[in-house]
Amino acid sequence: MLEIGDTFSRNLGLENDAKSAVFDLDGETFRRDLRIRHERKSTDDNAFTIVKTNNHLNLYHYLKKSQPKSIVEVGYFEGGSSVFIDKLYKPNSLTCIDNRKTRVPQVDEYIGRNHRQDEMRVLHDFDQGDVEKLRSITSEFHPEGIDIVFDDASHLYDLTKATMSVLFPKLNPGGYYVLEDYGWVHSNGFQSADHPWSNLSGISTLVHELIAVLARGSNIISNIYIEADVCVIQKGYTNVSDPFEPTAHLVSRGKPLPIL
Repeated sequence: MLEIGDTFSRNLGLENDAKSAVFDLDGETFRRDLRIRHERKSTDDNAFTIVKTNNHLNLYHYLKKSQPKSIVEVGYFEGGSSVFIDKLYKPNSLTCIDNRKTRVPQVDEYIGRNHRQDEMRVLHDFDQGDVEKLRSITSEFHPEGIDIVFDDASHLYDLTKATMSVLFPKLNPGGYYVLEDYGWVHSNGFQSADHPWSNLSGISTLVHELIAVLARGSNIISNIYIEADVCVIQKGYTNVSDPFEPTAHLVSRGKPLPIL
């Protein structure tokens, strides 16, 4: 079981109720902005925008104990989280993908200024459901496997599951697969029938599927850690083939789990 506290976020000067705050990490300035999407500031020459709660940041800091060297980030928004990950872990290989059409020039400048071209790559206009492209980049840039996957992208069932079908088998034994903001379908703000996402399926069903895999005791998954805004799946030591389909590894007396 993971044991994380709030020391790291406090050290960064972030209060629990602070929607916006600026902090520094290893010479770089970050702007934590938790407001709704259209109100958030973009990354600029003054700070990298990062959309992470205290729970997220404390978890990221806790996972530093595992000394990850190979990391994939799915969904980077304004690129602040990508720079944060690079500064926090200093991995040998970091691949960050997002479906945004345009690059973030400040992130490209960071990579050049810190001579991280060989270790860090940021791929834009990338569909997280493109499993063949995912296989290609992970084979090229992570041939020895992946230590951590951070998925903060679509938060939709089909796309998130497609990504996991490729990346989970490439996760090294004991590695971590992090699903952020997995429970939006259960939040009050998404309950209206006229909400733009009312007909979309969230990933809490995927979390239930993974819990069922863990419950079976096959050691495909060794542990799952859950808080309100993050789910962490630790991979076990049983070999998993690509594509990974959780429902193929669980038994539920013939009763399907509903996709919410």
